[in-house]
Amino acid sequence: MQIKKYITVAAMLLSLQGMAQLNIDQVFKDAEKQTKVLLDELVSVNKNRPEPFTPRTVENGALKAISSRDWTSGFFPGELWYLFEYTRDQQWMDLAKMYTAPLEKEKTNAGTHDMGFKVYCSVGNAYRISKDPHYKEVVIEAAKTLCKRFNKTAGVIRSWDHNRNVWDYPVIIDNMMNLEL
Repeated sequence: MQIKKYITVAAMLLSLQGMAQLNIDQVFKDAEKQTKVLLDELVSVNKNRPEPFTPRTVENGALKAISSRDWTSGFFPGELWYLFEYTRDQQWMDLAKMYTAPLEKEKTNAGTHDMGFKVYCSVGNAYRISKDPHYKEVVIEAAKTLCKRFNKTAGVIRSWDHNRNVWDYPVIIDNMMNLEL
């Protein structure tokens, strides 16, 4: 039994050694290629919309895009900011700004606990990378809005407002991801 543990640990260490030799430049080049394919698909999805929707998933072979109200809406703009941060390629910053802009209005959406997912992933990274004071203002307003969901007595942020007949003050683990905001 003990030898099995050692073999397992040795295998894990060898795996980690291999991971340490990842070619990060190649990983980002691959991410850029994949993101460009996704952006090409988004052009047709967003063709008749006043503001760009962000990708969420593929359903029945078709790209499903969502509005800023969706809890995952900040992930794609955040990805674009990361691509810009690593590559310093202006096209990624331009796209990041374009897909971040529709999320700014979420800064006053007090009906959700998902402010960190939506605003911090997108606008938070925009501020961290660009230092544009406009983005800082949006992040601060979003944080103030999220604070409206905080219950001092319980010391928690309310997750959902629905199903009040089922629970009094629901709190889910996702709220931990919003604390940084």
